[in-house]
Amino acid sequence: MELLDSLIETAQYNMILIVQGDGRIIKSNTLARNTFGYALNEILKKNIKSFLKCETPDANEG
Repeated sequence: MELLDSLIETAQYNMILIVQGDGRIIKSNTLARNTFGYALNEILKKNIKSFLKCETPDANEG
C-alpha cells in the first residue's frame, strides 16, 4: 500500500482521485488538490459528483 500511495502522490502530470462506490473521495494527489483548490482534509470530505458537471438536454430544445 505504501508503494501505491507513493505512486499516487508523486504523479506529476495526472490528477488522481480515488473514490469509493458511493462517490466519496478517499485519496487524491497534490496536483488534483492544487487544481481544485482544496487541502487534503477538505477534498476527503467531497463527493466526486461535486466535480462533475452534468448537463441535461433542455426540454424546450428540439
